[in-house]
Amino acid sequence: MPDSENATKQLELLHLSCSSQGGFIRVSQNVQAHLKERNVPQMWRVDGHGNDFNHWKKGLQHFAPLIFKPAVKL
Repeated sequence: MPDSENATKQLELLHLSCSSQGGFIRVSQNVQAHLKERNVPQMWRVDGHGNDFNHWKKGLQHFAPLIFKPAVKL
C-alpha cells in the first residue's frame, strides 16, 4: 500500500477474514501486519474452518451487518 494515509482517509470499512486451516494464513497474517504497521484501520477475523462453505458463510455472517451500519472510525 504505497499511500496508506490516503487509503485510511478513503476507507469506511476494511474487513479481512481468513481460515487458519488453509494455505493462505501466512499471506493473510502478513497483509494484516502490513496494514497495522501503517495504521490502516481494519477488522481482522480468523476462524478454524478450511477454505470452504462454512468459512465463507461465517465470514459473510460477520461482514454483512457491518455494511448496513453508519461508518465508524476504527
